[in-house]
Amino acid sequence: MEATLFAAGITLAYSMLSGLWGVVVTDLVQIVIALGGAILLAVFAVDAVGGLSEMLDRLRATGQGDALSFLPSLAPGDAAAAGGTAAGGAGFLQNGLLAWFATPIATFLVLITFQWWANKNADGGAVVIQRMAASKDEREAVLGTLWFQVANYAIRPWPWILVALASLLLYPSLEDPEMAYPRAMVDLMPAGLLGLMLASLVAAFMSTLTSYINLSAAYVVNDLYRPFIAPDRSERHYVAVGRLASLAALAIGITISFFTDSISDLFLLLLTLGAGIGLVYIARWFWWRVNAWSEIAAMIASSAIGFLLGMSPRWGGPAFPFAAQVLINLVGSTVLWVAVTVLTPAPPMAKLVEFYRRVRPPGWWGPVREAIGDEAQAPAARTARLKQGLWLWFLGVVFIYAALFGSGKLLLLEWGWGFFFTALAILSGWALARQLTRERVAQLLG
Repeated sequence: MEATLFAAGITLAYSMLSGLWGVVVTDLVQIVIALGGAILLAVFAVDAVGGLSEMLDRLRATGQGDALSFLPSLAPGDAAAAGGTAAGGAGFLQNGLLAWFATPIATFLVLITFQWWANKNADGGAVVIQRMAASKDEREAVLGTLWFQVANYAIRPWPWILVALASLLLYPSLEDPEMAYPRAMVDLMPAGLLGLMLASLVAAFMSTLTSYINLSAAYVVNDLYRPFIAPDRSERHYVAVGRLASLAALAIGITISFFTDSISDLFLLLLTLGAGIGLVYIARWFWWRVNAWSEIAAMIASSAIGFLLGMSPRWGGPAFPFAAQVLINLVGSTVLWVAVTVLTPAPPMAKLVEFYRRVRPPGWWGPVREAIGDEAQAPAARTARLKQGLWLWFLGVVFIYAALFGSGKLLLLEWGWGFFFTALAILSGWALARQLTRERVAQLLG
């Protein structure tokens, strides 16, 4: 606890004093340290079990070959594997539809069909959007975001995964799987490098923390305090309020951490709490009626429904599996925010016109187009822009997933699939870069 408070205090101090620029610079240094430490531990862990080939053979020989699969098993499994067990709910889970939702395959299907767009990061996520908005121009924003996706999804996970696979052989009877990583650090890293590894974990912790501390302050000041509570105060006053908001956000986070025994449970909790927010974030780009109250209603509803579902077994109710919680939260929150949207006024037409002229979004913007007499974009042109955006999205998804699977298959010595996915990543990346270049040229030419 003391270590957490100490690191959090240092992080809070430089986040409050340096602002976004300081956060970005320290993030760059910290991610290099964190990734370097993770790679070093992966090298030592794989070497400790005899190398990649030996590790893979031993995993298969000991009946743990499923750990090498990129897809979950279709076997029913147990509710715990799908985040579904809790006191008071076992009997409820054994019967009916909820029993199916407690299987690993149900969790996987909900994750790939609903959760990714229903989550709070559906339109990129607040942290990414903040960095994009702070970029020099649109080109820098796109390239920076694309690099983040590659580094975050195709590069960063594999050192962790290799350590996890090695730990299955190094610590086969470990009661708490979450202790495998720190135990591997202590057991495998030389004394001199162990300090660097500890520093890398602290760096990863502080890097994430600074981003969300800064973002919390920006939310409170720019989206709530300045426009609605104190619109005509000095910049110095707003900076002070932002620092207080940072302190409050950190205090809430630390408090929650003391009541959480499992990182995986906390991760599922965060996904559940945000499962009803994503759709309104998508809808605001396509439907002119979505307003601030729509988003506020979605945030409150999603958090409340997620909390009630999670607390149900503690109050004597059923233990809803994670997959069921996501779907229930999604449906319930959507009904509430759509109702609030219909019952509250639309945003000011002047703001809608300004937004439409800058973005030219597709979808249900008829009244706004009529207000500005927009004949420049015929329906066919709007449809073409939507198709173009979907094509870029598709290329980006293929590029990132192919890079992730390609690097993974090569590390797992599955050469055929590894070269296939790597070639697909190169091809889709080339097509994406070519298409983005065309878009850039078209913008410059007017």
